[in-house]
Amino acid sequence: MAIIAITVMFFASTVKPVTYPILENDETNDVEAANMETAVAPKSSETKDKKSEFDFLDYPDVEVKPLLNGKDGGEEFRKYYMKNYKKLSEIAKKNGVQGGHIIYQFFIDKDGTLIDAKIRESPHPLLSAEMLRLINTIEGKWTPGKHDGETIKVRFVTAVRFNQ
Repeated sequence: MAIIAITVMFFASTVKPVTYPILENDETNDVEAANMETAVAPKSSETKDKKSEFDFLDYPDVEVKPLLNGKDGGEEFRKYYMKNYKKLSEIAKKNGVQGGHIIYQFFIDKDGTLIDAKIRESPHPLLSAEMLRLINTIEGKWTPGKHDGETIKVRFVTAVRFNQ
């Protein structure tokens, strides 16, 4: 039985990876996925400088995180991915991807719209296409993040690592 390890990283000034081992068969269920913890890099002390330098903040730096369907957006996206990762696993296997990772990003705009999804790094173009499909088809309503009392655009940068 091959194991795919899913690494979730939210990039800010430092990277704090957390790996979730996922069995590549039907043994993984929603209860197991729901019981896994999400780790987020600690809030950066440079948040105010970043805010003035860019028109967005990274997920770990935002005071009030974006919500998906009224719940923590990062955690909800992770759960959504966990329920839908199987096709990525099949694509990796079919195309001989023995290891590597997909780094992807997307933004939640000030109006709660998911925008500008893109793949920053991937071991195979079909994996990139499937990851973009997953990101762009997530169902639900995003509520934008807030910082210093203002609604702000928030960037999610995350990675999925394949170990087979």
